[in-house]
Amino acid sequence: MNIYECMTARAANEGKRHTLPRALYKAWFDLGIRTFFGVRVNASGTLIEDQQNPEVFKTWNGIDRVRPAN
Repeated sequence: MNIYECMTARAANEGKRHTLPRALYKAWFDLGIRTFFGVRVNASGTLIEDQQNPEVFKTWNGIDRVRPAN
């Protein structure tokens, strides 16, 4: 699950500091939460999209997301 890394990269791009701990994302995920501040993940934790900052999502290096079939 790369949601923590994705949120850290997005915060840096937006000139903010990401201070939420990785364990918090894991706890939310374990509770069934699949959208984190606009970033959606699937049931296995794969990143799907960022509804709030899609440009950072598209360019984030090492992204692990579902790609649409061609």
